[in-house]
Amino acid sequence: MSERLPWSGPFIGGRTLLPEGHFSGIAKRAVTGPVWLGATGFAGDEQVDRRVHGRPERAVCVFTIAGYRHWAAVYPRRAADFVPGAFGENLCCAGIDEREACIGDRWQLGEAVLEISQPRNPCWKLSQHLELPDLSKRIVRAGYGAGWLCRVVQPGHVQAGDRLLLVDRHPARLTITRLWALTITDKPDVTGLAKAAELTALAPAWRNRLQSRLRLLAHPGP
Repeated sequence: MSERLPWSGPFIGGRTLLPEGHFSGIAKRAVTGPVWLGATGFAGDEQVDRRVHGRPERAVCVFTIAGYRHWAAVYPRRAADFVPGAFGENLCCAGIDEREACIGDRWQLGEAVLEISQPRNPCWKLSQHLELPDLSKRIVRAGYGAGWLCRVVQPGHVQAGDRLLLVDRHPARLTITRLWALTITDKPDVTGLAKAAELTALAPAWRNRLQSRLRLLAHPGP
């Protein structure tokens, strides 16, 4: 198995001040030389709020060229700003989006191996960073155009120009798009929801989220 994708990055960032006065690590710059990718992310890539960013299940953020094209069409006056790195991702890929990327798929990048662990659920800081107040809400409503997060199953050095290769497809084939649909659709496929909630490759926080939804569906309130 050797599917290869073009990519940009890696992108890393330090603590910066957003327009409304909050600190974040969302503003990132491209790194050209080798950078270490460990269990909690790229060396030098600061995560200001560790409650919701970073840590092993969210070590690497991946966005796509398809996502940038989508949001450029939604916000045509800002299209020139939607370039790799602008959404605060660590990697930007071409040739794939949420409709193909699956939980548990593994990708080799340089010396490292990544495993897709969960969708990216963008917070208000993305909207502040890009000065588009409704962007994060639009992403959640659409269930598209946010990218995904990965855990690092094999640490190693990564640099621009390394190959990004698909090395293992997870047999469950749970796409990011499908997972969003199970989360936001009013009447989800309960069987599919239950299977997703038990998928060990899915980050624990998302498994808990799906299990909570199953309980609510089984015992709806008055």
